[in-house]
Amino acid sequence: MKSTRNIIVGVIAAASLSGLSTSAMAYKAGDVILRVGSATVDPNPGSGYLYANGEQVPIGDNLVDVNSNTQMGISVTYMATPNFGFELLAATPFNHELSAKNGLAALGQDQELGLNWDGKIGETTHLPPTLTLQWYPFANSSFQPYIGGGINFTWFYDEELDSSFTDTLGSSDSQFSLSNSFGLAGVIGADLLFGDFLLNVSAMYADINTEAL
Repeated sequence: MKSTRNIIVGVIAAASLSGLSTSAMAYKAGDVILRVGSATVDPNPGSGYLYANGEQVPIGDNLVDVNSNTQMGISVTYMATPNFGFELLAATPFNHELSAKNGLAALGQDQELGLNWDGKIGETTHLPPTLTLQWYPFANSSFQPYIGGGINFTWFYDEELDSSFTDTLGSSDSQFSLSNSFGLAGVIGADLLFGDFLLNVSAMYADINTEAL
């Protein structure tokens, strides 16, 4: 079952800067910006068709839902010029629950088949480091909006199936894994500078394509 997940990451953080030009309240080439705060991954999942024994199960597509999760977000930005910087975004591992929806959820409640499944499929953990090139249009300002684009790599691990799902399948030793993903990412945000510190808010979109194996 293939899945395309569009993920928005919101970060609100206090941060410290190394080498900030405090007199002009602006960034300069060589500045290093550290942002630490909360990061929320809010998936907008879309899944493909389910196959069993090589045959497509006739219950439609868009079968899986994924919940959101909040962790500690950490980003480091190196200002190559006063207007352009490279940001590497990382976080503590995100954990998501996978649940059935649409035709798969209905199949799990099929009374003729004697099923009474609660819809839980399992869970997965992932790390989505993202590298972006960002443009800061204001050269001399304590308010620094920015926009950028780049690439995302998402590493999935610790995939586990829920016991209610494996009981429904009639196979307690069933396993699954999710393939890692490369995709494009975009970010928009703003920094409000207070001397050597700042307040940041940003939203990131990342295209993540993974396949259940």
